[in-house]
Amino acid sequence: MAFIPDPSVAIILVNWNGLDFTQECLNSLRNVDFPDFKIILVDNASQNQEGKRLKKSFPEIELIENTENLGFSGGNNVGIRYALEQGVSHIMLLNNDTVVAPDFLGEMMRKFHQDPNLGVVQPLILFLNDPKKIWSAGGKWVPSIGRAITLGDHEPVADYRCKKNGPGLGNGLLYVDFPGGNFENRTAQ
Repeated sequence: MAFIPDPSVAIILVNWNGLDFTQECLNSLRNVDFPDFKIILVDNASQNQEGKRLKKSFPEIELIENTENLGFSGGNNVGIRYALEQGVSHIMLLNNDTVVAPDFLGEMMRKFHQDPNLGVVQPLILFLNDPKKIWSAGGKWVPSIGRAITLGDHEPVADYRCKKNGPGLGNGLLYVDFPGGNFENRTAQ
């Protein structure tokens, strides 16, 4: 990774008729303790002017209003293009039905700083209604069964340990074939 003295992050949220979820997510993002991040909310042509209503309640967000529902991927692509135009060093895709801990972003950025070979990281994702159980610790492709599996699926957090399974890994890092959530380091080679 090229040295970035002041890393910046764009957190992209896609909303489509999910006002209550998105409000809760945005409220949790207000408590994030990482100093340099922006929130890009892509509203996918929600009913009832949700994008405008969210912007009024959360003036700190950057709002993009699509004229049609482009789906989750399409909405994220719109947000990613906008973030790249803004010149941020890192992009995070965050589901709008997520509630984050104040230190989550700083901890993920610390992992990038500790290992310049990282290109993508994800936090341990827990169930919102049962935060003692894991929703995703990433995923692995299992060729013998021809499908992917989610690591940590429904395991108790207290019992889960990241297993070292790649060169130079440790310190809570785990190689996965795909993340359950995305956080991209744009400068990784």
